[in-house]
Formats: sequence, C-alpha cells, structure tokens
Amino acid sequence: FTNSPLLPHCEICETRREDCKHRRGSGQMHGNSGSQLEGRTMTMYHGTSSTQAESILANGFKPSTVGLLGAGVYVSADVDKAKCHGLTVLTVEVTPGKSLMIDSTNLPLSRCWAPHGYDSVWIPAGGLICAEHTEMCVADPGRIRVVSMSVQGDMRDITADAVQ
Repeated sequence: FTNSPLLPHCEICETRREDCKHRRGSGQMHGNSGSQLEGRTMTMYHGTSSTQAESILANGFKPSTVGLLGAGVYVSADVDKAKCHGLTVLTVEVTPGKSLMIDSTNLPLSRCWAPHGYDSVWIPAGGLICAEHTEMCVADPGRIRVVSMSVQGDMRDITADAVQ
C-alpha cells in the first residue's frame, strides 16, 4: 500500500480537479448562465398552506434551508406544480437576476449555486432531474413580490402595501 499525494480538489463539487467538469481552460464555469433572465420580471407561483400564506403576506418569504435546489424560495412557472405544495397559491412577480439553468454540465451546482454568484437557479420542464414542470429557487426573498393569492379557486389581489 502506497500513500498517494493529495490532489487539488474543486471547491464546488470537491472532486479531484482533473475529474471536475465545472472548469474550462480559463476557469469559466460550464452551463447556461441564464443571462436571458437578467433584468426580466416573471410571473410565477408559490404553493403553500393558508397559514403559511398569511405569514408570507405579513412577514415576507422565509427561504427554506434545504431542498432539491438548495436553500431559497421555491417558485414555479406552472400553477399545477405550485398546487402540489398546498391549496393556497400565491401568484408572484420574480426578478431572477443572474440565474443558472441546471443541466448535465453543472449538476453538482444544483445545491450550492448562491456562493458562486447566482441569484437563482432553475430546472426546465422535462429537464435533467425528471422535473415535470419548470421550478426555480431564488436566494433573496426581496426578488419576489406577491401579486395575488388563490385559496381553493378564490382569487384576491394583494397590493404592494399589504406585502410591505
């Protein structure tokens, strides 16, 4: 048995740097930077319980600490996906900022994207992780504004003042 010297490891996925697929010659990260989302505002949906929805309206979103895409606030472009998480659905406006689409070249970043300069991460419908619907995780709840709330089909508008 011979002790092998420690090889430098990627700070993103902790694999040996020579096996890591995050870096190209000049240190650029692989993957879609989501630059087409920067500066845009998107209408999306967040499903939850009525109790949690009232808390969100009163106090704002509280990012989850765990999840498929890591810590943040989860939203979907598909209202049916949101309904899977609760009978109360908040329609929200999201400013994703610098966003990373998760694909086969950057899968290890799916849970640790924020420290690498991304404001959000998303998986397209039918994407790599068998997602039926588009899903996004946003690090900063300040990038999300509640527009309306639907409870079992009843819709009411939420003014910006009510959310503040």
